[in-house]
Amino acid sequence: MTSCRRCFLLVFDLDGTLLDFSKSEQIALQKTLAAYGHTLSDAQTAEYTRINREEWRQFELGNQTKEETTVRRFQRFLCGTALGVLFPLAAEINARYLTNLSEIAILEDHAYETLEKLQERGYRMGLLSNGVRRVQERRVALSGLKPFFTHILTSEEVGVGKPHPDMFLSILERFRTSPEESLYIGDSYESDILGAQAVGMETLWYRKDAAGLSGTGEDANKSDTFSDWRCFSRLLDERERRKFDASC
Repeated sequence: MTSCRRCFLLVFDLDGTLLDFSKSEQIALQKTLAAYGHTLSDAQTAEYTRINREEWRQFELGNQTKEETTVRRFQRFLCGTALGVLFPLAAEINARYLTNLSEIAILEDHAYETLEKLQERGYRMGLLSNGVRRVQERRVALSGLKPFFTHILTSEEVGVGKPHPDMFLSILERFRTSPEESLYIGDSYESDILGAQAVGMETLWYRKDAAGLSGTGEDANKSDTFSDWRCFSRLLDERERRKFDASC
């Protein structure tokens, strides 16, 4: 079984899957605006989060570049709040925010221990992210996750973002493996799960807070799901047994 595992590839999303992006985002945002003399209310933080998700969705759809996405989120946020006086500084604020975010790497509960066990069991592992490359590389290093991954790939290197097929095909090419010999794990139904399935990869959907994620109950039937990293190894074993039984 170990030799088979050495052939099998696990590809992970980063933010919202292995790292707690919600907490990291809030800390970085508060620190950034504090430098301009402002403390955000819970309502303002929630509004930024909503806008940020909308802008990243436009990036995922190919409607704007990553650079446009990261600046536009602050332009929209500042313009729509009492912080409008800072609107001319949107690009500067975004740069400061990215720097602050790069120094925050909060792991999802039990994610690190799970990756340790997977590494011990001989799985090959890769990381795929739409995030800003320099920010993600720093956060992966800070979190201690870097040694687990043979390849770490961001959308900047590929030229497109998830859910574009090229993102998934590119990391499969790095590992010289096929979709059938791989499993993708992520938290976004649209960019992670549908994107991976479109190229023939099997998926596991991480739903830490199902009520806060896009995707309906019907969507959940299209991918195995889990909400606790302590359950991941068991799900992986069940998947292996199903594939073994099907081959007999």
